[in-house]
Amino acid sequence: MLLKRGNASYDFDRWYKSYFRHLKHQEVASNTFETYSRLLNNLGLFIAETSQIKNITDMNKDFFLLFIEHLEEKSKVDTFEKKTKATYVAILKAFFTYIEENSDPDEEGVIYSFSNEFKGLVPKKANKRKKIKHLSDDEIYHTLAYVDQQVENRGNHYSYIHALAVKLMVYAGLRVSEMLDLRLGDIVGSDLVNENGGKDFYEVHLRDPKSAEEQMVLVKKNNIEKEFSYFKLNIDENDYIFKGIGSKKNIDRSGLYRMIKGVFEKAGVNRKGLHILRHTFAVKLYRDTKDILVAKEMLRHSSIDTTMIYVTVEKIDIAKALR
Repeated sequence: MLLKRGNASYDFDRWYKSYFRHLKHQEVASNTFETYSRLLNNLGLFIAETSQIKNITDMNKDFFLLFIEHLEEKSKVDTFEKKTKATYVAILKAFFTYIEENSDPDEEGVIYSFSNEFKGLVPKKANKRKKIKHLSDDEIYHTLAYVDQQVENRGNHYSYIHALAVKLMVYAGLRVSEMLDLRLGDIVGSDLVNENGGKDFYEVHLRDPKSAEEQMVLVKKNNIEKEFSYFKLNIDENDYIFKGIGSKKNIDRSGLYRMIKGVFEKAGVNRKGLHILRHTFAVKLYRDTKDILVAKEMLRHSSIDTTMIYVTVEKIDIAKALR
């Protein structure tokens, strides 16, 4: 495929379409696909609006920095966190690497390279272990107490959605994308029997967005019984659990983000984000079991190295050990 056939906007559009055809065949997770699409759509608009470049080969380090600064201004924040910048740079680098690898040589047999334009674009992280953000025991208590209180006092459809969403992440470690794709029939009683002969677990069957293979996690029945019973009475087996009243589509990630943000605020918990609830599950599971293999299986990590980032020691653990 020729690198250039027209102006910067025309060529960007050609490569954008080619790249996303490629991603679709790579079975990229839906939330990853959306993130890439959103950023590169913004880049396409920026190319069209700016007079900085005429050709696709004019895109260099300065241009990419201008684009990131443009996104910061649109987002109404002083500056992006380093993690956000690193994510954006990684997406841009992946896109332009694809162009580099799939463009035809010029008349002299040379392939244009974008690689140098991304070197040093984001400062390297210090070789330091990242501290995982998670809810404290007190924050977990207040969050769960609030959603339980809303179910008890209001008992409407959305109070049950809020409660089940929080509990599936805190008690079972579900990813947001996995949870939003759940249908009622994906949660079934497990045949596992406890020491008293009781069947005390539900199995939550998931389709992994990366491998498309089915996975399963366990959640104790008494942790979600009230919420699950409500949905069993009100929706069909094939219905999405997390959808609004009268809606045919499930709630999207941004909608759930706003819901959980409201839960944190009203529970008096100064936290934000959705993934913090999965982090909380992971940290608490390891602290309670000290079994890294159990944590790996429940979190469904392909590598134990990923699970190791949740192996954390808090002051409360140190005090407990010293006592």
